[in-house]
Amino acid sequence: MYRPPDTIPALIDDAAAAAPQAPALICGDRVLSFGGLATRSNAVAAALEALGIGAGDVVLIWVPNEPAWLEIFIACTRLGAIAFAVNLRFREAEIADILDRTRARAIVYRSRVGDTDFDALFAAAAANASWRPPVVLTLGREPSSGAVSYDELVRSQAVPFPGLTAEPAASPDPDSPIVLFATSGTTSRPKFVQHSQRSIARHAEDVAKSFGLAEDGTVLLQALPYSGVFGFCQAMAALAARRPSVVPAAFDAAEAANLIRERHVTHFNATDEMLALMVAVEPAAATYRTLKLVGAASFSRGPEALARIARAYDIPVVGLYGMSEIQALYARRSLDDPEPVRFQAGGRPVSADASVRCRDPETGEPAGEGGGELECSGPSLFSGYFGDEGADAAAIEISEINQ
Repeated sequence: MYRPPDTIPALIDDAAAAAPQAPALICGDRVLSFGGLATRSNAVAAALEALGIGAGDVVLIWVPNEPAWLEIFIACTRLGAIAFAVNLRFREAEIADILDRTRARAIVYRSRVGDTDFDALFAAAAANASWRPPVVLTLGREPSSGAVSYDELVRSQAVPFPGLTAEPAASPDPDSPIVLFATSGTTSRPKFVQHSQRSIARHAEDVAKSFGLAEDGTVLLQALPYSGVFGFCQAMAALAARRPSVVPAAFDAAEAANLIRERHVTHFNATDEMLALMVAVEPAAATYRTLKLVGAASFSRGPEALARIARAYDIPVVGLYGMSEIQALYARRSLDDPEPVRFQAGGRPVSADASVRCRDPETGEPAGEGGGELECSGPSLFSGYFGDEGADAAAIEISEINQ
């Protein structure tokens, strides 16, 4: 009987061993296979280890959607290091705060993204922080003072994929922390939500199954950033399903619509605003005819707008539910749900082992018609707030939607 992997290295290496030449990432003209992703992440792990990165060390990934992001993340999971998914919109104050609170051993960033000079942003953040990472790796132009070229460093590590040439290295602890996400921080400074190997790997398998991603011909559009839990969970599910993701560097409505048509995309997730922009620039319903399922989060326009888009352009849209602490795509609506339920946030948990209840916070009993606090359980739950024991103690139940 098939037993899903409970670590990310096992998930990646199993996929690479089963079909090493199968495409994992399609980025413009570049196609990276599952075997190539395993090989590259193994080389990155060796490079990081040579620089002194090991279990429990925090590595900041401040990189746009590109193969390097996943290479670094998977490398961290091989070492037992903790990857921090840094939002590209973060600027000096946020980066300085992250540096001081995590005391990260390494940061990896692209020197320039569009018109933004990330070399200058990091220099300003480091100048305002009390901690500077001992290891600074940059992608792109000539490294600034004190930094090392990521590409050159990885090329120096001729490390083959172990599943194809030798016995794999010892698997990391499934319950070890591997990734941090920053919450929105609307009422206080952001919390750093921590997830384990097991919670990420299990949830990826559950999402892949619930969304039907393992079906032949499945192609995903990775229009959401890896650095957010919404995009990250879709990316992990695609890897678990062993199906290719089409990965633009950033969301552009016209490009996204074009990629759906040209690459015969079947699945993707998006915000209501992203969908509205796409159909505005490309209103031909034929553009979207290959789509089988689109998960949408109503952040600005609401379920009614999703319903109008679904009807007008024959797009198979369903509502979603999730947050950093329980991961995005925790639950989803079904295409068989009646309107307007189908387009609302919520749905059924993707894991058979998950459960949800609404409790009266004063009595502890199930809530009545007046409503109460939402309590969620399941294998996708976080393992705590990094460096914040007070927040851990307060997080007895999860009671807000914050996908």
